[in-house]
Amino acid sequence: MKTILMLALLTFAGTAYAVPVIDKAPNTPTALASALLPDDKDSNLYYFFPSHYQLAIDPNSNKYLFGYVEVGWPRPNGYVTLVFEAATSPLLAAKIQEVKAANPKALFSPIPILDANFEVTKILTPLISSLDCQKKGNEMGQQVECKLSVDYKNRKDFRRVMRGGALIQALDYNYSFAAIIAGKSVIINQTLPANFTNLGPGVYFYDSSGNPIWD
Repeated sequence: MKTILMLALLTFAGTAYAVPVIDKAPNTPTALASALLPDDKDSNLYYFFPSHYQLAIDPNSNKYLFGYVEVGWPRPNGYVTLVFEAATSPLLAAKIQEVKAANPKALFSPIPILDANFEVTKILTPLISSLDCQKKGNEMGQQVECKLSVDYKNRKDFRRVMRGGALIQALDYNYSFAAIIAGKSVIINQTLPANFTNLGPGVYFYDSSGNPIWD
């Protein structure tokens, strides 16, 4: 199905579909994290990849875009809304500056994706009963909003994990993109970590009456 989609993109309206050129297929999920890939048609255009996804921060409150509320009585379930954003490798910024110095006309774009989805990792699989994530566009750099639900019996453990202070690879971000390798059009499937981190100061957990949960 993906191969058919790729062929359709390449031949749509008789116009070539611009895609990045890669020397060889990546052998690890983060192999492209600091790479700049040239476009196959535009010599001034380069594509880049994030190294991972992380919780986004509200610029106004400086708090993570993470909310949790428990609904139902006497056995409430927990409902979570959060926003992930892509993070880039520090090495990428240096490479961009190098390319810009050599080519002042250079433009840079997040890699266009064909398909993407989030999956719960083994760490949180026992705690999460449902997951629904909606990406806000077809580029890797755009934010993704997710909704999770936590069963009554798991809600305390989930809150404990989120307050634990450790960096957790909670979700896998699976994606695919089109590329050209050795003159051939291919589709590459990759997975990046999506991390939860210590939420730090601030109230993030509420009961059904709007009261903070501190345990």
